[in-house]
Amino acid sequence: MRVLLLASLARALSPRACDRRTFGTSAAALLVVPAAPALAISATTMSGKTRPDTGVVLVDEPTQTSSRGSLAASAEVVTADKVAAKLAFDSPWPLQRGNYYDVEVKSKDGGDGAFLVVKTPPRGMSPASLPKAWFADNIFNIEGRYGAYGAPENVALVGDAPSGDGRLLEYRFTALSPSNAQVLRKCFVKAVKVPGSADVAMLVAGTTSARWKKENGEATSRQVAESFRVASTTPTTLAKAEESDYRFYKTKVTLSSSQSAGGAQYGGI
Repeated sequence: MRVLLLASLARALSPRACDRRTFGTSAAALLVVPAAPALAISATTMSGKTRPDTGVVLVDEPTQTSSRGSLAASAEVVTADKVAAKLAFDSPWPLQRGNYYDVEVKSKDGGDGAFLVVKTPPRGMSPASLPKAWFADNIFNIEGRYGAYGAPENVALVGDAPSGDGRLLEYRFTALSPSNAQVLRKCFVKAVKVPGSADVAMLVAGTTSARWKKENGEATSRQVAESFRVASTTPTTLAKAEESDYRFYKTKVTLSSSQSAGGAQYGGI
């Protein structure tokens, strides 16, 4: 038994397994009695991969429809001050489904894509007045979408300008792949203020540096980012917490059904 425990500990603390977890967290997890199964929007997916912190709490499942040669995606999210905001954007890429994703679209080969981030800035600040560092801190940190295999490096802001009702920023950076290879990437970030709320919603759209110029990656990413908009808002009684996310209820019901059938199982989306 002791040999098996040490072997499990060694595997858990390998570079790939740790990702964003600390040594102490990994070791403690092996030395205590297993907890109840995680809910759908908990920190870890059923595959064991840590979910990114995008600040997105979903009222309902995101949708995508075909419109004028592109795919129109929309999602209703909860803000920190109890506003339900319907956010929308257009892209050529399909919506991603599964435990790991909040609101994300991605090309078939995975090189191009866009994802949603919703954060609460310092009190009274709008996208136009926020310091540049605030955007980088909320998009390129190790807990973010690009930090699955380590914090992005060499993050550089190369463009910053007003864009319609928001602000459009352009970045280049280095991300790590599952094999720990360095991948040069570029992206646009469209930031808009949610009306009636302090929260700032951001759509991050980008691709690899190799595809940026050669395969129309820059033009497509810019077009996707600039299409980002707040379609509608309404007051809500929901708080910005995992208990308000539709996936919490969906998994809770599934787990209850599994338990009544004879033993808890991992359910959900």
